[in-house]
Amino acid sequence: MIAYQGGNIAAFNELYRRFKPRLNDWIRARVQNSHDREDIIHDTFLNLIRFANTYSPSHKFITWFYTIAKNQVIEYWKSKKRNVSINKYDDSTSHRDLEIADDRNVEREVQGRHIYNTVRFYVENHGGNFARFVGLRDLEGFSYEEISQITGLPIGTIKSRISRGRKELRWLLS
Repeated sequence: MIAYQGGNIAAFNELYRRFKPRLNDWIRARVQNSHDREDIIHDTFLNLIRFANTYSPSHKFITWFYTIAKNQVIEYWKSKKRNVSINKYDDSTSHRDLEIADDRNVEREVQGRHIYNTVRFYVENHGGNFARFVGLRDLEGFSYEEISQITGLPIGTIKSRISRGRKELRWLLS
């Protein structure tokens, strides 16, 4: 990234080559549609170019880069909520059917948000070392390899700390 900031265009091509496959895997877990996923990847790299001057070498590149990607995914889902298409329902779909489908989706969303908020509360308010790893894996969606790069710890240690953190979280919730 530092080389790209210095004006080396080939450095951007190298960043793209190295990080596009991993970014695609990370986004695939959050966005199923391959066309939308490609758009998000494209926008993420455009924002990398746009905000290159904000990157500081004192921070890990991968964390900075995935923050951009995470924001793109959030924007994608916000736009999906705003652009619900009425065309996906044909004339045979009754208004009542739509309401029932919406109720089920809302219930699932509320349950998902509750679990997410509970885990987020644990990560943010628990001083233990394991909470940090649970947050990186379960909230931020980083792979074991990415967490290893971020923390500088071996993958086995990361898996162990995530497992212990999840056990601790289950114990706190019971």
